Amino acid sequence: MNSRPLARQRRAFTTSGFRWPFTKSSQDCLPIRGWNDTDTFCLAKFHALEYDILDVECETFDDDFYTFRSTVKELERRLGSIITQGFEDCPTVAQAFKLFDSFEGLLEREIITADLEKKQVELLRDFGADVVSVHKMFKAQKDSPVIAKNAPPFAGAVAWARGLCERIEQPFEKIQGLSKLVMETDEASEITAAFTLALDDMHLYENEVVAKWVSETESTSDEKLKMNLLRPDKRERKVDGILRVNFDPMLVKLLREVKYFLLLNVAIPEAAMKTYQRGETLRQQTGNLDLIVVTYNNVLRTLLPVERPLVSARLEDLNVHLQKAIHKMNWNSHKINDYLSEVMSGVKEVSHILFTIKNNVDKTKELLQEWASELMLQRKGKTYEAHDFAEAQQTLQQLRDKAIGESSGACCAFPKSWHTVSSPYLTSTSH
Repeated sequence: MNSRPLARQRRAFTTSGFRWPFTKSSQDCLPIRGWNDTDTFCLAKFHALEYDILDVECETFDDDFYTFRSTVKELERRLGSIITQGFEDCPTVAQAFKLFDSFEGLLEREIITADLEKKQVELLRDFGADVVSVHKMFKAQKDSPVIAKNAPPFAGAVAWARGLCERIEQPFEKIQGLSKLVMETDEASEITAAFTLALDDMHLYENEVVAKWVSETESTSDEKLKMNLLRPDKRERKVDGILRVNFDPMLVKLLREVKYFLLLNVAIPEAAMKTYQRGETLRQQTGNLDLIVVTYNNVLRTLLPVERPLVSARLEDLNVHLQKAIHKMNWNSHKINDYLSEVMSGVKEVSHILFTIKNNVDKTKELLQEWASELMLQRKGKTYEAHDFAEAQQTLQQLRDKAIGESSGACCAFPKSWHTVSSPYLTSTSH
């Protein structure tokens, strides 16, 4: 007998860091260790023979070879017992097949195969029970499937159904490799039929979900992109002219669904695919419009009646530009980015002017508050002669006049700073 294949199997088995998959402590590994020690001793004894094993006249070889074969068979019986015990500890069908894969190459031995044939029927029945359980779970949850929080509803439902399919498809591929005596029984035929029925129901469910989504997107992508860029915000009742971005939430849902459907290799309608290809452009455009609308609405909410004349001309010019987005331009219009750049520049300038005005008013209030913090007349609670009081008052008056004069210069500089900010616009309008 050629012992090299067995030695290679033994080395692959003992040096690969293998450990009995379902043991919990080193004590549980004793069967494996005993198997390994016996195997090593058996091979060492056989390799230590002093005579020529190719000598056909040497009768001692027959006895030694018989001892070796007996030891190998005993090792196979031990290994079959270990695999059988591991099979009993497997909680799922998939883990049972993983156990068998761990001993690949050794399962074909006659003694081990005989032990495992007894467990193949149990494995088939466990798979059948798993198929029934998955099918019941599918029927109970298909109206409201459990999907990830960040997944869109349609793509999430498809992913959920595929997850259930994979749960029974992968073990079924392994099941087909079982013994013919097991797979040709009536019980195996019934389990295969149940598997086929469950798989067909889940595939039909996936097709229905995708078809329903396609029917909704056929009208969504074309109609929603024809909507104007902006619209008045009817929720605002205190301030007139408040705007909001007119990007329909259905388009956001469409872009998310297409993204996840592509990951699932689902065919996407042409119209929806065109919209998805513009997804990054639409994201940038809606982001710029959000910034424009927030800045413009903040100007309207904070603008006081006394401040309106100072920015009325620029505000009217800005409103003319915004009317294009409210009544004329839609998401399919040309040169949207150029338009957004122009409006963004205008709304930022109005916001900056209004900020400068309000900031100057606040600084002026602070200076005037300093004037009111000190009295023009100070008395220290004693009696003054007329000339003494006049001298003290004159000194105080001079200090106060100097401080007020300096503050007045700062107050006069504030309108000049506002004029500097608004002068480019005034110059352009004068032309």
